[in-house]
Amino acid sequence: MNTAITRSRSPLRPRLRLAPVQLEAQLPRGYTGDPQQRLVWIAPGDVEVDVQAPRGFIAGERFTFDVDDRMIPLDTTVPSTWTPGTFLSWRLKSGQLVEIKPPDGAAPGMELEFRLPLSDLIADIPLPVQLQLEEPPPPPPPPPP
Repeated sequence: MNTAITRSRSPLRPRLRLAPVQLEAQLPRGYTGDPQQRLVWIAPGDVEVDVQAPRGFIAGERFTFDVDDRMIPLDTTVPSTWTPGTFLSWRLKSGQLVEIKPPDGAAPGMELEFRLPLSDLIADIPLPVQLQLEEPPPPPPPPPP
């Protein structure tokens, strides 16, 4: 996979982000609050994020959680209509324009990898986010007598 140069512009806000990103989630079926259970949100780019539910919450309840802003790896395919030397561009739901300049030697059909801050993708993430529940492994069998 080739790496592309990414630039994104938003006329509404500065690019510097210091605060974490806040998301809403609903606890999945089977969640009991057992500290051995692990909650995971699969962020864009297949990034695993551990999530801590509030104490006393049970399956089906909604809550908000904070995620540190981070660069998210994404990929795209160079379309057949692309001409060398030009940018691929699209607008996020937030209104922000994202432009990707494929590297020299790129051709239509080529896969490109690029990165965007999670905070730039928030408007494109359906809420509540879906959490995966990972159950603890079963206890080992007792030793033979």
